[in-house]
Amino acid sequence: MKRTVTFTGVLEYDVADYSTDPEEVVDLALARGDKHADYYLFHTGEMTVVDDHSGTPGE
Repeated sequence: MKRTVTFTGVLEYDVADYSTDPEEVVDLALARGDKHADYYLFHTGEMTVVDDHSGTPGE
């Protein structure tokens, strides 16, 4: 089963410590999470969850 979660988030970080490309920093934060990191990633607002029982995650 494939699950897609759509959300709006906020990422706070020190630009001196990370890439100047915001997309790269967001990708890093989503891959590593924010536990014990020097940046903060959190969702805001509503989340939408869609389950697709016909697919494989990543497709």
